[in-house]
Amino acid sequence: MKIYVENIRRVWLSYEYLKGYKISEKTIWAWKQRHVGRYYYFNHRAFIDYDTIPEPTRKLLPNKACLRLDSKLYNREKRQEELFNELNEAYNSIAVAKWSNEIHAISPRFKDKDIEFFSRRAAVFERALEVYHGACGDLECLHKAYLQLFPDGYRMKNRFRMALSHAREKGILSVSVNYNHLTCKKKTYTKEHEYIAGYVLSLSNGYSNKEAYNKFREACEDSKIKTPGFTWFREYKAANKNLIEKNSLGKSRYDAQNRIYATIIPAEYSGDQWQIDGWEIPVYCKKYTGDEKRILFVKYILFAVMDAHSRKIIGTYVSESENTESILKGLEIAVRDTSTLPYEIVSDNHSFHKTQEAGNLKDDFSALGVHWTVDSNPRRKAILERSFRTLGDKHYKKQYGYIGQGVKTKIKNGVTQQELMDIYNKPENMLGFEQVLAITTLVIDEYNNSVIEKLGDSPNSLYEKSERPHAIPVDIFERMKLFVRKSEYKVIHGQITIQRGMYRHEYQLPAKYSESYNNKTVGVRYADFERIYLYDIDTDKPIDSVCKKPQIHGALANQTPKDMDLLNKNSGRIRGIESKGRKKKRNLYDDAIILNPNAYEHINKITTPKDVIQEIKQKGYLIDSIQGDYDINVNNIAPLPVINTMLDPDFKPEKGKDNKHPFHKNIDPIEKITIEI
Repeated sequence: MKIYVENIRRVWLSYEYLKGYKISEKTIWAWKQRHVGRYYYFNHRAFIDYDTIPEPTRKLLPNKACLRLDSKLYNREKRQEELFNELNEAYNSIAVAKWSNEIHAISPRFKDKDIEFFSRRAAVFERALEVYHGACGDLECLHKAYLQLFPDGYRMKNRFRMALSHAREKGILSVSVNYNHLTCKKKTYTKEHEYIAGYVLSLSNGYSNKEAYNKFREACEDSKIKTPGFTWFREYKAANKNLIEKNSLGKSRYDAQNRIYATIIPAEYSGDQWQIDGWEIPVYCKKYTGDEKRILFVKYILFAVMDAHSRKIIGTYVSESENTESILKGLEIAVRDTSTLPYEIVSDNHSFHKTQEAGNLKDDFSALGVHWTVDSNPRRKAILERSFRTLGDKHYKKQYGYIGQGVKTKIKNGVTQQELMDIYNKPENMLGFEQVLAITTLVIDEYNNSVIEKLGDSPNSLYEKSERPHAIPVDIFERMKLFVRKSEYKVIHGQITIQRGMYRHEYQLPAKYSESYNNKTVGVRYADFERIYLYDIDTDKPIDSVCKKPQIHGALANQTPKDMDLLNKNSGRIRGIESKGRKKKRNLYDDAIILNPNAYEHINKITTPKDVIQEIKQKGYLIDSIQGDYDINVNNIAPLPVINTMLDPDFKPEKGKDNKHPFHKNIDPIEKITIEI
């Protein structure tokens, strides 16, 4: 053990671990001489407290979070090794012979090799139940140790856990023996069975295997012939797949999957066709969240735009997913760098095409003469697909961190050797986004400048040499019009909210527009999320531009002068909105009074609560009820307060103050007083 984690605050490092980071024994001895550091001895090994290591040396080491994770991974690997040794001992123990006898007693029809396999598996499960007691983290280590002995066993951890529970409740042989291995004579059936099966499977209704088998069974029973089992039915379908799918899939779908394609000639000129697609960069990465939490095995996507004639990658964008943001950004970069649009853009049937941004962009492209072809057939983007393979095999492979084409590849040397993968998989060796971006930028430049043997020249050179008779010139103003997004949003509570994945962007309208456009839909364009541009949804006239809603520290200790300024501005905006609302209500009152001077008296009379006591006195049976049930004289009940429930003064006449100044224009001049003597 090189790292000892005592608790969440204290981490101890062994001398061996420090030496791994090129910290010499002489340096460690000097710390002791100067009485620097806190030391701890465990299992005859010296450890030093991470926090007491001098700052210059501590900068050379990983932070505490990384150290705790490394310790956790080490403990898991150590525990997995311990459990593997236990299971491996059982795999070769004398208990195998005991289980072999029991299995042979159950059925002597098992083959010898099957009995050996089942008995070893039973011995391993027996030991697994002895060593596993439900400790936290033990199940994962036990599962991995089991897969080392039986690679084709339970691939999912939950299935393995269920197998352990099943073995504990119903016996070890219930999960160790596979009774399907019993040898039995294969039954044969007539051509009538094959005809009925072929007929049912070829129906155009699109039945599932189970539904089709039920139909098949009904037909056999109706014909009074023996019904084959589901296994025979499924094997018949697999053996006659081509014959059946011509009808069950339909002609168009079957032809799309099985037709022999004609030779396709690529685009003749640059700008004739662009092909776009995303590709998973074959490098394991890590990233840190805002709370310093580390996420491992992050994969990034390269979205690429390729000119089909020259094979040049003319636009790229790297992000965590192939989403609307990355597609629009990659296309914008391609248009910016080439100052053109192609005659045709070819893409697959991506969910991007269902968004409103995609519909708007396609309409704008179409108005300029661009044809956008959407096809799920990968042959339409064959040039770009082959170029992605070239990027990986010839360019990314030369860089640090390349992990290969994946485990499903059929190409020899298509997967990086496991020893090197083990190095790349260590958290401290994984790359960050900036490093992957630097590698990708270099790789694409190398690809564009490398000679393609079949074409005899590099993509860059071919692109520059080619004429562009069908390319559509695009200046900076047209490019801004194309890629400044436009969509429709509803103003709620005086602000617009744009949700993009996990991120929420809020924009408060100025006070002069907040009331007039509240609860209304407006048009929105934006190049990024820092500022959006509003326009009237009916007239398409600009309204205003709005910056992103600022975030202000709530704690007084954290507030800066900028926060105070933003708070004052926000308070001013709220006062402006309130003032505008008061003015609007006062105008409503003034306009109503002009049409009917008694409008306020009428509505006030209706909305003011009535005299309850008077109402009861008018209804004699209510007086009898109160006096009879409660012995209360209604005449002795005090009158209820009369209150106008309209508390907003802007809906009521203004309370003017009497001006007693003798020269006020609305006051009669003071009368002359005569005193008789």
